[in-house]
Amino acid sequence: MDPLRTICAEPLDQASGVPLYQQLKLRIMGLIASHSIDEATPLPPESRICEELGLSRSTVRRCFQDLVEEGRVVRRRGKGTFVARYQLGATSDVAMNFSARVEALGKVPTSKILSFRQVPATGTLRERLRLAEGEPVWEVRRLRLADGVPMETNKACVPVRFCPGLTRERLSRSLYSSIAEDSGLLPAYEDAYVDAIVLDSAEAKALGQRRGAPAMRVVRTTFDAQMVPFEVAVLVRRADANRLHLRLGPEGSTVALENS
Repeated sequence: MDPLRTICAEPLDQASGVPLYQQLKLRIMGLIASHSIDEATPLPPESRICEELGLSRSTVRRCFQDLVEEGRVVRRRGKGTFVARYQLGATSDVAMNFSARVEALGKVPTSKILSFRQVPATGTLRERLRLAEGEPVWEVRRLRLADGVPMETNKACVPVRFCPGLTRERLSRSLYSSIAEDSGLLPAYEDAYVDAIVLDSAEAKALGQRRGAPAMRVVRTTFDAQMVPFEVAVLVRRADANRLHLRLGPEGSTVALENS
């Protein structure tokens, strides 16, 4: 993915009360959170971002300086500016970003929006997001594909107040990017459960499988660095295309749900 094209895909809002450097910073933070920019590829030169977005050099410089001071990016002499390593491992591998997992296998990830609506938060969802009864949330259901083959469904619920300007067009880029741009929230921790299920008719149809076929379900709550929950997601993955990888040792353990 071309970082320059990704960062400059849309113009900044000149009429917004949010300073331009802050808008740019939140956009880059969102792209980091969604793994759209990785630690192996340098960020575009400040001059190129200035040209593409029509910004002053001081605006872009302020943005980059803030990112450096917050430890989100690092400057490497003679090489450029890169995403800080710790951010890519901040959340668990169980619910690791789909695009990152698929690209690691040399395949092309794509997504299709199955539904997008606003619903009231009730029951367990309300409790997990710590919301008032009936507070509105965005419910986004997407189909994830690898080289055009359906791999998982993803139903994410996010409080509307954290991303009031969410649209289908913005979802085509990244949900986490949109949340970061609107509220500055970034994923830092996850609480996730994995269980085995059989596909119902709707999930089977979306994944191109037979009804009753085995699948793996991940139920995830995502928190920012201050432990504010801002997303609850249910991911249903084909059992024939995923496996659970455990690493156990004296220094700790890791759990990863991998494409197979």
